[in-house]
Amino acid sequence: MPFHYETLTKEFWVFSDPVKEAERLLALHEDVHGEYGEGVSQILKDASAAARNSIAKPGEDAFTDTVFIIARIHHAMGKTTKAIERLRLLFSHAPEHEDALTFLKEIAADNNPAPTLRSAAFRLLDQYRNTRDTILGDRALKLVEIAKANDTIPEVERSLYICAAIYRDMGNTERAIDFATQALHVDPHHEPSHKLLERLERDGAMIAIKSNKSQTTLPRAYRYTEPALHGELTETGSYGHSWPTSKDEDIDSDARVKNPSAFSEVADYLRLIPD
Repeated sequence: MPFHYETLTKEFWVFSDPVKEAERLLALHEDVHGEYGEGVSQILKDASAAARNSIAKPGEDAFTDTVFIIARIHHAMGKTTKAIERLRLLFSHAPEHEDALTFLKEIAADNNPAPTLRSAAFRLLDQYRNTRDTILGDRALKLVEIAKANDTIPEVERSLYICAAIYRDMGNTERAIDFATQALHVDPHHEPSHKLLERLERDGAMIAIKSNKSQTTLPRAYRYTEPALHGELTETGSYGHSWPTSKDEDIDSDARVKNPSAFSEVADYLRLIPD
């Protein structure tokens, strides 16, 4: 028996709330898609149209609900890249959205949510630079923490490096140095951390000039990093933690990309760091 469905205009919605109506239509599509396939694709179009009727604003619970349903609709349409882009937006507003994290794990490459979470952190960092709103910096740090905890391909050095970058922009030079040096204890050849430390060295020099002091926190950091620069570190970090040894470098000595998706994250941040 054929499935009969007619395009719904707003006056025929079952629910007056756009998100609830989109949820209903998405559930309907999931129920009938297996049997009728592309013949019911119009249901998803109507679900998308319903969700776009939402007038929720950032900061409201309804906003994250709207973005989440749109991400799920995109995925149902086979547009996974767009779905992940919407999830990235969602996480920048609600880093601890558990349902979104579960969904991201299901659809991300290698079921690894960490790259998307780190990318969302980069965007928050960019916004922080424009607004100096510390809430944005705190959200970025929370995203890095969640990315590190859920990384299916542990890359501790990248998470430590991003934390260093965030603290550097938030004006906490000492914390930035600590995290950057920890990243180099994990992977002495992690190029972005070396570049960040170079910038931090310039920051430290400026701090010394402004405060008219002969000592800054930087020499203490270089006591940690000098062995890393010469490849003499063991697998134990300077704070007594044991870190996993990185087996694969994202960028070799000639800066050729070995992991394009990982490099895009690095390039994303290096683009953002002011010289």
